[in-house]
Amino acid sequence: MVIQDSSDSAGSDFLPDEISRDANLPNSSSVKSRAKVPLIRRVGKYVARGSRPHHLLCFCRGALTAAFSGADRFGRRPWMDGKVCFHVQSTLIVGDYFHAGGHSTPVCIKVQKGGKLTIGDHVGINVGTRIEAYHDMKIGNYVMIAPFVSIIDDNCHDIEPGWPRYRRPVIIGNSVWLGQNVIVLPGVSIGNGSVIGAGSVVSKDIPENVYAAGVPARVIRALNIPDGWTRE
Repeated sequence: MVIQDSSDSAGSDFLPDEISRDANLPNSSSVKSRAKVPLIRRVGKYVARGSRPHHLLCFCRGALTAAFSGADRFGRRPWMDGKVCFHVQSTLIVGDYFHAGGHSTPVCIKVQKGGKLTIGDHVGINVGTRIEAYHDMKIGNYVMIAPFVSIIDDNCHDIEPGWPRYRRPVIIGNSVWLGQNVIVLPGVSIGNGSVIGAGSVVSKDIPENVYAAGVPARVIRALNIPDGWTRE
């Protein structure tokens, strides 16, 4: 949504009364210079993070972003804080209760022509994360993705003559937790319930219910996870 100011006094009429009366607000000329800034972002600057109005704004932003994302299906009640960018040239399916926070660094989700990205229910994605699907990628339910994670399913360039750029789909199972700065390389699978330690590079398959870390990531120990448990 974009607000076009029609006069020098425009802008304050779109803010709550208690905000409009704030003496620290910019004058009308500076408000007019920001006429093309989306309304949600303008109001959001004056709403405390974590407050009830902030959550309401995030649900509004999520609904608007989802509607214009280009996804084939976007589930119920998406919640987005800050900038979440979708570049969709093919198939994107997103489940219910999608949660993404791009308040300090944008989240970028890209589906190239001919690719398919499926994201399950209750998936949380933190700031600075980049997901690129060129062929086929599946992210399960209740997956938690920490800040600045990178997930890609194509090498994009030749390593050497004859080296395949694409091997097989990237599959991230249910209730997986990817720590900060984790890199998931093309062609790998991460089993249900597993945790990948911060800064790891996942270049080979990781089994279910284990903690793995390192460069390249390797299994450190098994996790005691009961049947039916979901990580939140």
